[in-house]
Amino acid sequence: MIHALPGAVFGIIGGMGLGGGIVLIPVLTLFMGKTQLAAQGMTLFAYLPMAACALCLHIRGKKVKAAPAASITLFGCAGGAAGYFLAFIIGGDILRAVFATFLILTALLRVWRHELCKKARHNATRRQKQ
Repeated sequence: MIHALPGAVFGIIGGMGLGGGIVLIPVLTLFMGKTQLAAQGMTLFAYLPMAACALCLHIRGKKVKAAPAASITLFGCAGGAAGYFLAFIIGGDILRAVFATFLILTALLRVWRHELCKKARHNATRRQKQ
């Protein structure tokens, strides 16, 4: 039962294509005491059936273009294998720091882009009034 809520949130976010690992990895490491490497492995394992379900629905909705998806998948698998070996080389503590830095930078970038868009909308509105 303790895994139900994080699993549901992970599934919803991952099914929307937003990367459920952003939720699940911190939950597993911070609240459930898993190592960074174990959390990443568990996240990838949990992602497979959820991704298959979401993929079927996206295919049914004609949202998937086969050629680009196949190319992304091929190179993604190669990158995934390289990432697996790299994760074991650099170790859990450094990996945790890299992941945390990635999350912080992603959040800051989102805020920065939001502020730029907000400023651009404000300037456009001001020009229209002139």
